[in-house]
Amino acid sequence: MQESSRGLNSENVLRFGRACTRRGLSPAEGAALHLHELANDTGLSIAEADALQLPNAQWRVGLSARPTHGEIHVWRLRFSSTELAKLGWHVMTVEERARAESFRFARDRERFCQSRLLLRRMLGEYLERNPRKVPIIVGQHGKPQLDETISPRGLQFNLTHSHSVALLAVTVGQTVGIDVEDIASFSNPDVSTLAEGVLSKREVEAIMALERESRIRSFLRCWTRKEALLKAVGVGLLAKLDEFKVPMDDLERWSVQWRPDRRSDASTFQMADLSDDDYSAAVAAPMISGPVHLFDLHHLGLTDISVGEPQMRRSASEFVPL
Repeated sequence: MQESSRGLNSENVLRFGRACTRRGLSPAEGAALHLHELANDTGLSIAEADALQLPNAQWRVGLSARPTHGEIHVWRLRFSSTELAKLGWHVMTVEERARAESFRFARDRERFCQSRLLLRRMLGEYLERNPRKVPIIVGQHGKPQLDETISPRGLQFNLTHSHSVALLAVTVGQTVGIDVEDIASFSNPDVSTLAEGVLSKREVEAIMALERESRIRSFLRCWTRKEALLKAVGVGLLAKLDEFKVPMDDLERWSVQWRPDRRSDASTFQMADLSDDDYSAAVAAPMISGPVHLFDLHHLGLTDISVGEPQMRRSASEFVPL
């Protein structure tokens, strides 16, 4: 293993060495044993298992085992190759494979498999479990969640993906929702038609008053914020998007009052914008303490961008301002 490809610095090598010593193994023996265990668990070759564990070795650098109370971790995987889809297939359950095979087009199957790779590998790391054995069940209103009878750690998650990227939000002790939409997927759209049934009358009027070039980005910003909120609330498509409002400004953080019906008290949810140049995205939770930490999962390195603070790139050994 080359040190540069693993993203390890001297501090992390020492930390890994101490862990191996507790098991009576040398660092090299510990790394070899872990690789063979991963290959046996997933049915992959040693080379494939080595590629599969690469992002997670990088993920461990500088991160705690799981978020603290009120902290949000968001993992991003950009869809890049069929190899990632193949790796995802190896960690998926029988039911997930059947769902993947139900897609008509190969590109949709590949996106699904890559999203499952992100979901199962990261939850497996947080729970210290085999990715294939992460106990995901369908909760109320069809929202996936962890089976707390098997993994009683209070970990909550939400997964979303567009045509180009998957985002996974992870937190502890509270619900969370996340949504993403590619901007390029809406070329030359009729925004007024898209907004029907999605935005309130006042929101539609505000968007249509903008310059034509700004309308679609503003619409998607509003749409993803509403979807993220509904996922956090846990009602998903059961609620009507045009019956409540979210801020439409170019904000990074804000709070929203959610009232399921006129007889119920309102609940406060905090939200953060996660949009990039090519997509709109937002995350919502009852509490967001500190910045939302966004981590890129890929084979070249690990990026940690804190939403609400100066953006920084985390390498294996240092922080470098973007």
